[in-house]
Amino acid sequence: MQSTKIASLLCTTLVLAACGGGGGGAGGGASAALNYAPVYASGPSDTSLAAISGAGLTGVMSQANLGASSATTGLKPVKVRLSADGNTAFLTVDGATQSLPVQIKQTGGGQFGSVPSNVLQVTASNAPNVMMTYSGSGGATGFGAFGQVGIETPIPQLPAGTASYSGSWGGQAYNAGNSYANSGVLSGSVTVTANFGTGAVGGSFTGSVNAADTGSFAGTVSGSTTGNGVAGSMDITSGDFTGALPFAAKTYGHDGGTLAGAFAGSVRNTSSGLTYATTGQFSID
Repeated sequence: MQSTKIASLLCTTLVLAACGGGGGGAGGGASAALNYAPVYASGPSDTSLAAISGAGLTGVMSQANLGASSATTGLKPVKVRLSADGNTAFLTVDGATQSLPVQIKQTGGGQFGSVPSNVLQVTASNAPNVMMTYSGSGGATGFGAFGQVGIETPIPQLPAGTASYSGSWGGQAYNAGNSYANSGVLSGSVTVTANFGTGAVGGSFTGSVNAADTGSFAGTVSGSTTGNGVAGSMDITSGDFTGALPFAAKTYGHDGGTLAGAFAGSVRNTSSGLTYATTGQFSID
């Protein structure tokens, strides 16, 4: 695959459009993706906009590594911090930090890096968490990632008893066959219950794929809490696809009102046999 094709693919990933492909995804690292030093909300009025130029924003992203005939995916811890003047972003992925110069400046963020490699897009707001994207390419390979970062819930402020979160999720379905022409998107709704005292996590979800294969599916959510986060899996139990979507998420805001994170796994169509590597993100409350 030529680098220009990968660059186009990655740009599409940033807006969750229907392009990108899969050959066989290997999701995983859900618990490991939560192993980092979080930035906590300092109080009920704290926001991601106030924190991004100070302590920064932390969270989890889902990354797809794309080659000429392969696509693999995984989860990674991420931190974003801006310089005081907003002209430089300090991006930490898997513990390694790089400095990225501003390209398009906005209040609380913008676009940083250099096209076509290492481009970060994030804009903080008065919400506790925001979506971020990160992509790049070189030669015949490339990567595309997106996730959620923000100000996390301090442990003493976690919800007591069982907390319930529900909303929508979405992402990419990568199939490396036929130069990624078979690729597309997947999306759905999910409900997650988490008890940060006992560690119990459960729930259910529905979803659909719009790629070379189209169809719907449903399944169950299982996992456990880790500090102020959740590591688990969305396992398909019925429908037109089989597979699992491991995920990692953190609670955001001073009161833990939002659960946001990313997933990376694979799904297989039961009729065609095509397997799609997947990446995606969600923010539910």
